[in-house]
Amino acid sequence: MKSLIKKHPIFFIVAVAVVVRLVLFLLIQVPDQSGGDFYFYDHLAKSLLQGNGFDGEMYVTPGYSFFLMILYFLTGTSSIIVLQIGQTIMGVLTAIATYLLTKNIFSFRTAIVAGTMMAVWPTALFAMFHFGNGLLLYTMLTTFSVVTFLRAWKSCSIVFVMLSGFLLALASLTDPIALYLPVAFGLWWLFAMLRHRKNKRLLIKKVLLLAVFFFVFILSIFPWSYRNSIVFNGVDNAPFISKQIEKDFITKKHFSSISQTFSISKLPLLTSGIQQMFIIPYHLDVLDLGTKIKYKQIPINLLRGEHVELSSREIFIFILKILLSAVHWLLLLLALLGLFLTRYRYFTALFIFILGYITFAAIGYGSLSSYKGVAPLSEFFFPFLPFLIVYASYTVTTYIPSLKSKNIDK
Repeated sequence: MKSLIKKHPIFFIVAVAVVVRLVLFLLIQVPDQSGGDFYFYDHLAKSLLQGNGFDGEMYVTPGYSFFLMILYFLTGTSSIIVLQIGQTIMGVLTAIATYLLTKNIFSFRTAIVAGTMMAVWPTALFAMFHFGNGLLLYTMLTTFSVVTFLRAWKSCSIVFVMLSGFLLALASLTDPIALYLPVAFGLWWLFAMLRHRKNKRLLIKKVLLLAVFFFVFILSIFPWSYRNSIVFNGVDNAPFISKQIEKDFITKKHFSSISQTFSISKLPLLTSGIQQMFIIPYHLDVLDLGTKIKYKQIPINLLRGEHVELSSREIFIFILKILLSAVHWLLLLLALLGLFLTRYRYFTALFIFILGYITFAAIGYGSLSSYKGVAPLSEFFFPFLPFLIVYASYTVTTYIPSLKSKNIDK
């Protein structure tokens, strides 16, 4: 097995990811998607296939609709099986991206552990059952964008820089919260350039590459923004991608509203936001399987001394949710340890910049009345998962004796 992993690591990760997902699709019934946003994306995908564009819709995030359109076009059907195949492909590619990202920073051994963890991680598996958003697609694109961005930094390759800008633009067209993520990328790039401040020739090259990154990103976003300016009858009224808040975010009035969320007077709101985003595992409701029990209320009722009557099936689901929550918290702990213990500080800074921006944007958006109730904050945690697994894997392979063997390392 070690020989197989060493010679064909990506094949091993793909095999594990596919097998686990096939088993899970057989065991768990796909939740009803009719009450969510899936109908909307499905309708737009079919409209695109018929040549009707976005059917007059104004506030549209095009990325996921285009993905569904391509899937329907290639298979000739829009059945649940096809959607499961699409979700499986994105899950497998995200596991590969996690492996490549880890290999860019740490050892081959750590990369194998990270790729395998991403292939079987419960939250990633449960996300496959939610067809109503492009969360998996967004996570996959963002992770590959970081992979190519780091490769561009290491090799000074204009191809990787352009690819990274394009992938991040696609991620933004899938979820507009990534719209200002290039700023975090750019800040890290400038920060990392300090290591080469004495080499003026290299500095100039790095600056030009960063300019290319921003140019490709803006160029990739521009056609959709131009379409919006036509649909909304003017540039002033048109969002960059799908929401007016994208422009409000950079206006003085709304930026002040967002920044106030992080003031001392708003500390309870900030604490609540971080708790909802990081502490509560995403999408465990897949395990409910049609039950009407509010599992979050059970511990509260028990602490109050109230009698809680549950069937054996409901007890099993409740215990499983507790175990998966514990695994989620363990991942956070291992990732934090990895962040503090790693010697690769300037790579870690990129993750911190991304983490800071998304947290600020997600909780800040949540402070606006126009955004409340749109999505659970735990949904914004999911795209962090590959990065957390990278650093958790580093902790595991570096500090657990049985995994410190170099037999499977390069």
